[in-house]
Amino acid sequence: RRVPVRLGERIAYRCIRPAAASWLVDRTADVRLTLGQRIASASPAEDGLRLALDDGTQREVDRLVLATGFDIRADRHPLLSPELRAQLRTRDGAPLLAAGFESSVPGLHFVGAFAAASFGPVMRFVSGTPFTGRALARHIARPRRPAPLRAEAASAPA
Repeated sequence: RRVPVRLGERIAYRCIRPAAASWLVDRTADVRLTLGQRIASASPAEDGLRLALDDGTQREVDRLVLATGFDIRADRHPLLSPELRAQLRTRDGAPLLAAGFESSVPGLHFVGAFAAASFGPVMRFVSGTPFTGRALARHIARPRRPAPLRAEAASAPA
């Protein structure tokens, strides 16, 4: 969390870039991969599928494996209301988190892949859960300070 952003991004890229285990390289050498495209349509072909891609190209394939490349974006997450998303401080869509994985919205915590931008790439993996669990539990167990009263609420008659 304390590593400068640029250095953290370089480390994350080196740690979690798209790659396969070394023993898979030879096995997949003849497999054609198309990355960064969306399938506009798919239809049956003689021995497989005919795909039209969003770049205007077409492919005829005997097998299709789709991988989403899931983009972690708290600033667009449908489970959070627009009002809540507007209060979130983010960088490239990822929530900026403080100690205890707490976001800029008090009491709203993010773990897992959402925490990787603030706490490093290990947050994306099971190996990050021992640290996450302890840090989150320690933070949540602390007594919370009550929110300060707003001026109009403080002066309103009871």
